[in-house]
Amino acid sequence: MPQNSIAVNVEQRAATVNFAVTNKSNSVGGDCTYNADLVSGLGDPHVGRQFPLGPGGTANLTFLAPLIGSSYQVNIVCNGQGVEFGRFSTTVSR
Repeated sequence: MPQNSIAVNVEQRAATVNFAVTNKSNSVGGDCTYNADLVSGLGDPHVGRQFPLGPGGTANLTFLAPLIGSSYQVNIVCNGQGVEFGRFSTTVSR
């Protein structure tokens, strides 16, 4: 079973942040969860979304950028066929 099979490209713009989540495995797909928790500053305390990610597929997620002076801890976890096949973490700040 593949592990660490996702690649994430983060593109931060003035008003939005885009996450392109790519499944590097051609043999397993599943469901992924995006969670962003406010670390500092002002804004929503939590932003979450679930999304499917097929074998070899890409999902594009776009969110409003953090308010100036705010930071979020972002975690993306993907599970399929009863196991985790990808995990990604980063901090998004403005």
